[in-house]
Amino acid sequence: MSRESRLRSAYKALSWRLLATAATFSLVLIMTGKPLLAVSVGGLEAVAKLALYFLHERLWAHISLGQKAGTSGEEPTPEPMARSGELNPLTGD
Repeated sequence: MSRESRLRSAYKALSWRLLATAATFSLVLIMTGKPLLAVSVGGLEAVAKLALYFLHERLWAHISLGQKAGTSGEEPTPEPMARSGELNPLTGD
């Protein structure tokens, strides 16, 4: 089973946060018409939720629920082949 690296989790958190913060900024600006308020809310929301998302990703990197072997893009390591007539020392077959 493979695990995502911390760097990948950080990049995913950053890209999602940029998109979500743009949405928050836009909604606050549309609802209030106050750019300074929209920037303030968007900024606070970005910092808080970026940290929370990163921690959430790292937690889920340690949970195997729903993961299947070999779906990470990595090829599974094949077992060594025994010569004809010999037992495979790893499997006993």
